[in-house]
Amino acid sequence: MKHGKHSRHVYVSLFALALAAGGCSGGDDNATNASTSNSTSNSTSNAAANSTSPDMKAEVPETCEPSEQNECGGCGVLAGAPGDACGTCGTYTCAPDGRLDCTCSASTGCIKFADALECACTVGYQATDVGGCKEAEPCATNHIDVNGDLSECKPAIASVAYATTGELDHDGRGQIQTLYCNYPTTVLSGGGRWTDTIAPGAIRSTLDLSEIELDGLSWASKPGKWSISQVCGEVEPLAGLQRVTQDEEIPGDTPGCAEVACPDGSVLVGGGANFASHFEVTHLGSAAGQNKSWKVCGKTSEDHPGSVTNLQAIAHCMKLETIRTQSESIEVVAGEEDTCLQALCGDGEITVGGGVTLSGVARLRATEPHSADGAAPSGWTGCARSAEAGVMLSVETYCIPAN
Repeated sequence: MKHGKHSRHVYVSLFALALAAGGCSGGDDNATNASTSNSTSNSTSNAAANSTSPDMKAEVPETCEPSEQNECGGCGVLAGAPGDACGTCGTYTCAPDGRLDCTCSASTGCIKFADALECACTVGYQATDVGGCKEAEPCATNHIDVNGDLSECKPAIASVAYATTGELDHDGRGQIQTLYCNYPTTVLSGGGRWTDTIAPGAIRSTLDLSEIELDGLSWASKPGKWSISQVCGEVEPLAGLQRVTQDEEIPGDTPGCAEVACPDGSVLVGGGANFASHFEVTHLGSAAGQNKSWKVCGKTSEDHPGSVTNLQAIAHCMKLETIRTQSESIEVVAGEEDTCLQALCGDGEITVGGGVTLSGVARLRATEPHSADGAAPSGWTGCARSAEAGVMLSVETYCIPAN
């Protein structure tokens, strides 16, 4: 027996030497290819022998001890445990070969992906809380269907914040103050407040909606006080927040307006204007109380008769299904004091913008967002001063449900 055993080793060694000699002597490619083919064939046979596929399992014994077997009776490491979720509507189960399979829910819309061990809800269906699928429901109010198949909905405005410069000194000359929104938020609306010595010439957003600018000079070069406040929002890009404008030339002897409409499918959330310090604004807000367009009206002051004004209306528009306008009115007390009024959103709402209207001869002194706690904007404030009785001040704010 020992002799026979050694003989087998000798034969194998001689065969190996013969193969080596053939390779070194530069034998033909067919011999080399045949050797490679045999090697591949042997590797494939060995892999098949180690496989635990259902048709081979009865012929190939397990190669691990029972104590080393996985939960499915196989020898490999499982990607999960039987009963765990695989995808949005599948459950891991044990296959006959000792490996995991993913069994899809019986609910309509649940399908298995051929290139992945998971089940998921197909287009037009949404996952349920119990691992099944149901027909997709529309996105909630003021949410955006980001993938176009209702598989993911995001709020059009994820968050809203109030910001203000606080009261600042005006040096009595032409001056511009700015207030930025912190990234990733952008300007939804903004405004300002100024003392009676200051004549504003613009309340505008920048082209990229990153900040609000208040431009103004002082009557008779007298110093004064002013401030900027704004509403900043983190807006979903697909909500389409944009800045649109309309320019009009207003003669110096008649009142005039500039109005810009929001594009189809969008609504007004705020706005501003470029005008001139000699132009007295009487309306800076939505047109006819509708959230479809922004309107700026006014006339040349008596101190600058005949001066032409290049008036520009600036509207901020975006896609929102639900937005509500809350309006309030009060008679301006005639005299040397400001009359102020707030329009407030209701419980569970936040403001995204607002505007003011004056009926009669008066000077606008403030149009700005209001915040009760200094963090969340909750309404809009307007202030005016008039020497005449019977002038009405109207303030509006645009409210949306808080997320």
